[in-house]
Amino acid sequence: MNINLTGFSSYQDIFIEGKPLRGSGRSAKRMGLIDWKKDFLGRSVLDIGCNNGMLAIKAKLSGATRVVGLDIDPCISRAREFADELNLDVEFWQLDCESKEFRQFTQSFDIIFFCAMLSHMRDGPNMLQWIDAHCKKILYFESNSFQNFERQIGHVKKNTTFDGCKDLGFSQETQKGKDSHRLFKLIRGGRDKYLAEWDDIPITFLPIEQIRHAHLIQRLVSFKKTEPIRYRLLLESIEKHGLTTPVIVYKQVPLSTSWFKAKYSGLEGGHRFMIALELGYKEIPCKIVPVPVRK
Repeated sequence: MNINLTGFSSYQDIFIEGKPLRGSGRSAKRMGLIDWKKDFLGRSVLDIGCNNGMLAIKAKLSGATRVVGLDIDPCISRAREFADELNLDVEFWQLDCESKEFRQFTQSFDIIFFCAMLSHMRDGPNMLQWIDAHCKKILYFESNSFQNFERQIGHVKKNTTFDGCKDLGFSQETQKGKDSHRLFKLIRGGRDKYLAEWDDIPITFLPIEQIRHAHLIQRLVSFKKTEPIRYRLLLESIEKHGLTTPVIVYKQVPLSTSWFKAKYSGLEGGHRFMIALELGYKEIPCKIVPVPVRK
């Protein structure tokens, strides 16, 4: 397939059938770190700062449903044309991701790419909080060049509520220092497995005393000792931003014991619940799911 390179940005390589046309090391290395076979089938994808749109196009080729690429650069027009040439239904928006319109009207996506973008934001923490509220399953985050990747991923963890973070390694062949591009995969935990079933369940606020938690006190002590950094980051995030993700609970079998006031048991979000309890929350946002309970 012969491709006219006019209109494409020189920043990101162009991929045809998985092969880079210009040999840009960073783009090729980054492509190889992403789990295209498992992550994208049947999922919606948003690429913030998509440049030539190669991640968005690859996501569509990997079975994603709705795919949107976003960038303020004029090369977005060529990305749109390229998707049409490949007969792929990929949306490309030339728009500022920090604009009021984007934040107000953009819906949630299963997967979000936020690659080499954080240092370009006018308000990085606010952007990360928006991503956290609009990313259902996976965030692929790449640090910026000439920025300490440990510090940048620390900012991400502090301003989001993902349950896990996997370091995928350096994403550019020629850079292997702390100020180099590095790719991370942040994921939701238990919520990911049941998300499709839970999505339409409304959020309700429950008195914290109605959620069984006596058994969690020791777990909180253990959490502080075994994962002090994660505990501190989650504590600071909730202190600053509140609970941005609801706790998942189910209604348990009523007990005759008069002192046992709890009506619900937790299913997902235990760490957030424990910290909310420690901070003195009286009511917390919850989704009550119909999980069967043995009698």
